[in-house]
Amino acid sequence: MKFKKFIYIIAIVFILISMSLTPIMSHAIDSINSIEGGKNIIKANNNKDNVVVAKAATITENTSKSPTNNVGNDTSSNDDSKTKKVAKPTKLSQAKIISASSYVNNYVNKNKKLPKYVKIEGYKFSIPEYMYLMSKTISLKNKKKNTSVVVKYNIKNPAYPNGNNIKGTFTKKQYAAYSKKILNFLTRYNAAPNYVNTKLGKMQYQTAVYGLNKALVSMKKSKNELPKDLKLNVPKTHKMNKVVPKYFNVDSRDNLSYDIITPPDCGEDFISSVAKSVYAPIDVKYNSQYLISTARCSCGKTGDYSYHSAAFINYCPYCKAHGTMAYYEDLRICPEGMWQCQKCDSDYCLVTGKEHIHHNPKYLKIANL
Repeated sequence: MKFKKFIYIIAIVFILISMSLTPIMSHAIDSINSIEGGKNIIKANNNKDNVVVAKAATITENTSKSPTNNVGNDTSSNDDSKTKKVAKPTKLSQAKIISASSYVNNYVNKNKKLPKYVKIEGYKFSIPEYMYLMSKTISLKNKKKNTSVVVKYNIKNPAYPNGNNIKGTFTKKQYAAYSKKILNFLTRYNAAPNYVNTKLGKMQYQTAVYGLNKALVSMKKSKNELPKDLKLNVPKTHKMNKVVPKYFNVDSRDNLSYDIITPPDCGEDFISSVAKSVYAPIDVKYNSQYLISTARCSCGKTGDYSYHSAAFINYCPYCKAHGTMAYYEDLRICPEGMWQCQKCDSDYCLVTGKEHIHHNPKYLKIANL
């Protein structure tokens, strides 16, 4: 009997302990559920601080900054395919355009080249489009008009930018006149000029963009008033003048962004080819010395089908002949186009310079422009 009574006492104690632990266990389970509902999962216990931390982390991740004017960066981590399509502005205030100039100026000073695009009111404008906006703004300001600028889209890059060293000072009357010339050219041909004739010589396209932007930077600092003069010191060998930034917006072909290499000054004109295929190069220039293009890879070596810029020496490594390479496109064989030797008929990929054979292919020599 005494043994049975002892068993009963132990059972009653165990039941009482279980009943007292039930609320604590329930709270622990609730803590796990509330934490796993957020993005960060924290090991649960009965400490309330864990729940607070998890919720705070979720709020931080969901917080985003409001859009501002930005300059296109070569190493941008933005994924355009995941962002909402921004409506194309039909008009922009002069103040918005002038405001964007400081970003362009900072980008050039840091990277020694123009950005690929300029973001205004959330929309990415190509540099030729931005050139139009700048020249139109200067034209309106020169007439003392504060009206908005009607946007012009899909302006092409110049075919062959070239020019001289530009060092000196332009008066307000002079740079306003050059700006008007640029505006008239952009409006008439829907393309940017290769250069602008000035009192200091031929001002190359990239230098002209930089000059217009510098005028806008001065306007931003002086309550949107045109500066009395404009000082420039840009040699034709400046890194900025070696690359023409090219950007396709969301309404253009493939939504691609890349640079086109500016042909060097080698004393002779380049032949520009017209593409026939939808897979063909965007830009092809060649002469007896250089082969330059922005095209898709036709040999598969790059591992993608995006556009790439490349430049090679006009020399066939197979027959060892100089100046015999030319652009060739056969839609049945190579819709991407290829460099073909007119002497031995060897052909090479426009992007990698690889010969179109499977065994022991030769490669075109890369040109360091």
